[in-house]
Amino acid sequence: LLALPDGVLSLDAHWRCRHANPAAQPLLRPSLSWEHVAGQSWHEVLDDEWIEALLPWMATVMRGEAGQFTLQRGHDDQAHHWRVSLLPERSGDDVVGAFVLLRDETAMQQQQAAWHTQQRDLQQRLQHQDAHLAEQQARWQALSGSLRDAAIFFLDTHGAIQDWPSSAERLLGYAAPAVLGTTGPDTPEHPHPLPADTALALERAALLGQAESTGWLRRANGDRLWAHWVF
Repeated sequence: LLALPDGVLSLDAHWRCRHANPAAQPLLRPSLSWEHVAGQSWHEVLDDEWIEALLPWMATVMRGEAGQFTLQRGHDDQAHHWRVSLLPERSGDDVVGAFVLLRDETAMQQQQAAWHTQQRDLQQRLQHQDAHLAEQQARWQALSGSLRDAAIFFLDTHGAIQDWPSSAERLLGYAAPAVLGTTGPDTPEHPHPLPADTALALERAALLGQAESTGWLRRANGDRLWAHWVF
């Protein structure tokens, strides 16, 4: 009993203290030590705030039913969080006393509060990043869409078109639904905006950082366009 990390206070059927362990000291009046509570009435032993908290539960426990509640004492950084369990002590069918078990959950509450703070901060950072990315994307779309004699669009690593801004549609005539996700190549039967050597250009770009070339591109209406492109 003395080595238990949780406080234990034992009461008889008349609510007199029988014994307590060191961890039960927070229940007691400041002038009393856990070693000197035996034989005293609980209202002489317990701190007034604890009496007020325990009183609604005592009749229930003396009827043979267990109970549990939590209590915060103090405020802000000085607050302590306690979990209190009340268990009836039985002798046969009779309830002959009660055990008050006290557990200090302050450290756990502080850890949970710190975790919630970290989660809130992370969520705020993610929201800020999302807003920043949305702003950057809007600026990029405004830039790429405003080009007149040029177009900027994205390909994935396999050469499929992933982005088709309005500038590309104006320059080459292809509507976005017709080219998004496609790789070509450009053939007389199936016009396509990408040059025939796109796969080779992507390999060079992956190796050297970029690849440039000039040549003919085909517009959607079949017209040819002499162009300079950079991958």
